[in-house]
Amino acid sequence: MVGLVIFWFLGSVGTGYACVVATHVLRDGWRLRRRGVSIEGSITAHRKERIYKHRDTNATYSVTYQYVYEGTAYTQEQQVSKEHYEQWDTGKTMLVRCLPSQPGVATLVDDGLERRWAPLVWLLTLVAMLFFVVGLLGTLAQALIPLLPHATP
Repeated sequence: MVGLVIFWFLGSVGTGYACVVATHVLRDGWRLRRRGVSIEGSITAHRKERIYKHRDTNATYSVTYQYVYEGTAYTQEQQVSKEHYEQWDTGKTMLVRCLPSQPGVATLVDDGLERRWAPLVWLLTLVAMLFFVVGLLGTLAQALIPLLPHATP
């Protein structure tokens, strides 16, 4: 019974977190595609983080870019694919898409990494929801079984 409650709890927390992350990522992407404006920016730095100290397995790649919108300079860091990390040199001019109402919300136009992450975000959300449902059904079954009438021979 305790195991099912833990399963249900982890599923609940995981589902909530995954839904918040999915909503945020997809909302910003949708808003940038619908209402964003394209402006010029430039790559100012590169960063590579390794999970394993001496191997590139599962490394994440990021670039820092800067752009100016209506006289104000903004700096953002964005995860990018390994290919773009290697191709985009510091100083390279890039198209940046930002929201006119919130210029700090922006993305590099040429990367599209967020579209590649969307299926993973949804998959993790579904897995968390599965944990929640299995834990909830198991907990309910454990609570209801003693209430069922037992057949006597």
